[in-house]
Amino acid sequence: MSKTRQEKILEQDQTLSWNIFLGLIQTVERILKHERKLAKGKMQNTIPKIKSNKEFCHFPFVYLPYQGTAIFLGDIHGDSMSIYRVLAQEKFLQKVEKGEKVYLILLGDYADRGQEDIRTLSLVLSLKWYYRKNIFLLRGNHEEFNMGQYYGLLGSCIKEFGYDKGQLVFSRLVRLYERLPGIAITASGIVAVHGGVPVHNLHSLRDLNDEEELTEMRWNDPGEEIDSSVFNYKRGCYYLFGKNIFNRFMKTIGGKVLIRSHEYTAAGYKLMFDKRLLTIFSNGGKSPESGYKDFILEPRYVKVDLSKEINQWTLRHLRKIKY
Repeated sequence: MSKTRQEKILEQDQTLSWNIFLGLIQTVERILKHERKLAKGKMQNTIPKIKSNKEFCHFPFVYLPYQGTAIFLGDIHGDSMSIYRVLAQEKFLQKVEKGEKVYLILLGDYADRGQEDIRTLSLVLSLKWYYRKNIFLLRGNHEEFNMGQYYGLLGSCIKEFGYDKGQLVFSRLVRLYERLPGIAITASGIVAVHGGVPVHNLHSLRDLNDEEELTEMRWNDPGEEIDSSVFNYKRGCYYLFGKNIFNRFMKTIGGKVLIRSHEYTAAGYKLMFDKRLLTIFSNGGKSPESGYKDFILEPRYVKVDLSKEINQWTLRHLRKIKY
């Protein structure tokens, strides 16, 4: 009897030889490259002007149509258990196998600080491999060379595969990271990024292809006490953006609400800017794999019906991860 895709994913999770893991990275690279080719000519200046009834990836964008259900996960940081729990709670893989329109969008920061960097990356890459039309991986600020080198991923690669092979795997992961999209948008007006919005004025959605702007979307944070933008002294880099900057950005691209991660909160979520901006954090709680289990009391994820427009985030969009 042939194995199901679900069984193969579980098997992949347990089979962590360096050559298999390297092959997985290369396979996902090819998938991302192919997605770009399929999406040529589909982007427009604003979200409402995009006319497509199918999902597509046009780097650095992911686009989801006016149908189906979307699940958003925030920072994972080497905590594969939190992903498994959400998949089980939502019966996500079973729904995909039945042909239902369901999407899982991960907002970045897959490794560093947690206990299972390689296992987590193996899981998310396997999900992208087997369910490429339903799984979308955004790039976070930890999907960068310096962050992985300093906060743990490089060490995890060396520990798992040995010094030379670990260095090679790490370098290929960094190359893969550079191909990940930076922003997801939906026909219903949801904007999803890892960090925040760029602080400089844009003329259209298509302007979001500059490396500086993409980096800001990985690193910037919202600030409640400011109107425009200031240097982010807490991080020592990039910016805090205020409500005026946020509103200007959303008006320019035709977005209604924004979801992000990048910052942890004990409640697992935080609402700002008239409830149009939502921060979520998706690891911690009772997961033994999380580096945040003593800080995040109730990790959350978000579930939305893509056929309905959202003008404000509410608690009904939030779900607790059950361990």
